[in-house]
Amino acid sequence: MSLILRRIAWPIVAGMLVAAIAAAAALQWRHQQTRQELDRAASAVRLANGVRNQVSSAFLLRSRVDGGDASVDTSQVRGAILRARLLLTDWQQGREGSRNVPTVVPLPDSPLRDAVGRWANEVARFDSLLRLPRGARTAVQLRSAYTDLAFLADTIDLLVAQSSSAAQQRDDERHRLALTILAATILGLGALFGLLWVRWSAADRETASAQRALIESERRFRVLTEQLPVGVFQHARDGRVAFVNATMERIFGATATQLKGNGWFDFVHPQDRDQLVMDRTASRASSIEVAEFAFRILRGGDDAVREIILRARYFRTEQGEVDSTIGIVEDVTERRALESQLIQAQKMEAVGRLAGGVAHDFNNLLTVIGGITEIMLADRQLPEALRLDVVEVHDAAGRARALTRQLLALSRQQRIHVTDVAIADVLNRTTGLLQRVLGEHIAVSLELQSPTLTAVADAGAVEQMLLNLALNARDAMPSGGSLRLEVTGSNSGPNRVTDGEFEGPWVVISVADSGSGIPADVLPHIFEPFFTTKEVGQGTGLGLAMVQSLAAQMRGAVTVESTLGAGTTFFIFLPACSSSVASPAISAVGSRPPTAGGVLLLVEDNAPLRRVAARALREAKYTVLEAGDAAEARRLYDEHAGRIDGVISDVVLPAESGPVFVRSLREQNGDLPVLYITGFSTSEQLVRDVDSGTPMLAKPFNMRDLVTAVDQLLAK
Repeated sequence: MSLILRRIAWPIVAGMLVAAIAAAAALQWRHQQTRQELDRAASAVRLANGVRNQVSSAFLLRSRVDGGDASVDTSQVRGAILRARLLLTDWQQGREGSRNVPTVVPLPDSPLRDAVGRWANEVARFDSLLRLPRGARTAVQLRSAYTDLAFLADTIDLLVAQSSSAAQQRDDERHRLALTILAATILGLGALFGLLWVRWSAADRETASAQRALIESERRFRVLTEQLPVGVFQHARDGRVAFVNATMERIFGATATQLKGNGWFDFVHPQDRDQLVMDRTASRASSIEVAEFAFRILRGGDDAVREIILRARYFRTEQGEVDSTIGIVEDVTERRALESQLIQAQKMEAVGRLAGGVAHDFNNLLTVIGGITEIMLADRQLPEALRLDVVEVHDAAGRARALTRQLLALSRQQRIHVTDVAIADVLNRTTGLLQRVLGEHIAVSLELQSPTLTAVADAGAVEQMLLNLALNARDAMPSGGSLRLEVTGSNSGPNRVTDGEFEGPWVVISVADSGSGIPADVLPHIFEPFFTTKEVGQGTGLGLAMVQSLAAQMRGAVTVESTLGAGTTFFIFLPACSSSVASPAISAVGSRPPTAGGVLLLVEDNAPLRRVAARALREAKYTVLEAGDAAEARRLYDEHAGRIDGVISDVVLPAESGPVFVRSLREQNGDLPVLYITGFSTSEQLVRDVDSGTPMLAKPFNMRDLVTAVDQLLAK
């Protein structure tokens, strides 16, 4: 029986030994495969972290370069992105590149290999974006590409974690089977199993290390997203927000809890919600990967309207359905406001050039027309019927002169002479004029809270501004009303002051009417050149544009407040007086002083204007030598050496400017009296060339002003 049992037992024992050995061998072989899988997972985590860190370094270094950080140059950016690409190449070719680390088995065909390939392509694309020059569009593309890379990195981390977890699970099952077999075998098999158990424990520790590395990588990703200057979000498959960063919370003025899910949609402006829903639905249903949406939000806390740009990157399944979404949100409210201001400034510049060119030609024509009619009206033998016609022409020329002054003010080419101006005197003088202009059906009142206020301004410009505002107010009160002028002092000025950084104190002139008010949709456009709500032929649209331009030239500003049906108030801010800034000017007021005549050299390239001016001066008992350019004028000056008492010269002359010509004459005669006549000059250099203290008569002028200016010039 024992023999039989021995004969039976030995084959059984032998079979058990063979089975145990085979099981141990199979377990060892399977364990080696598991070890390789875990080695690949650990190496993948190290490589992924290395690539992520180098990409992040490249992005942050580029941001510092764009921000003007002189301590960073583009070579550091190139070095970081090059290291990231080398790490990815090593990963794809099966080597890690670290010291004392075995060569990694090349990646088999798997989602991880595909993801690594996509990551390498995205890093290459990110590298090409880093080579682009600095700019707003490049910055947006870099942020979008960086977000894509971060999401791919998360995908790779997830695949690595899944592969390591699956390997660990298979290894667990094999060990449980081995324990069952080895429990029925001899002590030797138990010792072998114990050895294998030790090896399994080591593999478990490596898996735990990989998991800790994955957690650390996730923590670093969150820290990085919190530092980005744009909002970052992530959508789940159902389209609900699963993650937002702190910047997005600041943009929306809400907490992450309020924004997650579909909570962010509650902040979208009600007028933009339907369009946003349609655009999102269409983009998710299409095959596009990147979509951009522009809409407004009502920011939490203060309900401020903010303009938003949202860029979403869709990750789709093989069937084309959206699996997840990651994107950025940017507040572009200030940028749009700056773009609007730039467009308005460009429009003003173009209109100003056009207006200045038209006014320049009109100045010469109107001076000729006004001069001839003035000379004709001085003829006492002129028939009365013809005199009435000439008066009409003269008055029309006067109105045209007023229009050209508006055009010059609009183009900022009219010379403004600022000095210390007693505002109370200007308003007292202007109030009576306004009452006559507006008519008896409109009551004009003046309130001077501080009668001694003095501003640095041009008195004529202030009067012109008040007249234009009063005429606008009259149109708003066809059935009568009231116009109230008030002057106060203030230390706080307007929000925006052009042509200077004057900070106060200010003299504030308010012009308030009881008219119909200005609609809210019209109010932003009232200072635009040629914008008018009047019918064709009833307004030029230059009045308020001229008011704003004159204020800006005096380093001031104009603001407006209006309520529909309750009237409008304009506020003119002028710098309060601190020191006199007087400029030379010609006075046309007063009687003509007696003169004994004299010899004048008149230099003007416009022949009709030159003839009219010469005729007026000759009738005033002056001897006039006429020249059309500087060369001819220099010849006449040399021919009449010592006899010429004064020079009248246009600023802009052919070939050689008036100031250059006058300067050459003054090298011979330093006390030579000179009077400049000019319309405007588009060259700032010509204006600077005019010698300080030299009087100037602006076109269009009447002949009486010309004669008076010459009388005053020679009387000195």
